[in-house]
Amino acid sequence: GVVYTRQSYADLQSDDLSNRVEIANNSCADIFISGHCNAAANEAAQGTETYSFTNGSANSAKLANLCQQELISELGTIDRGTKTANYMVLKYTNMPAILVEFAFISNAAEEALLCDDTYKTRCAKALYKGVYRYFNE
Repeated sequence: GVVYTRQSYADLQSDDLSNRVEIANNSCADIFISGHCNAAANEAAQGTETYSFTNGSANSAKLANLCQQELISELGTIDRGTKTANYMVLKYTNMPAILVEFAFISNAAEEALLCDDTYKTRCAKALYKGVYRYFNE
């Protein structure tokens, strides 16, 4: 099953990254996926990228690579690749963890996609395929 660390935009006001890590670590989760809308000062920036922890496990990198492949295949967005970062939700979770930037909310065309329910369903489908491959390859 899925355990949400945040279920509404109202939760943003009291959002605490350490709380997300604690929820993940106490849930007996097999993996952790944090989904985001990217933003940049350059409104032309676009595409999809997936992060794992800089000094993380090979399993996190594998999950990131598989999910990124499926996202690009399903969405047709520009492939910004897999990257590493020291984000708190990647560094302190006890399980393989990734952070996905689906598209740029600061890019008008991608913002429209991010508001579209069909596009969001395609994002979820791609993640499902990546997770399925992670557990079955």
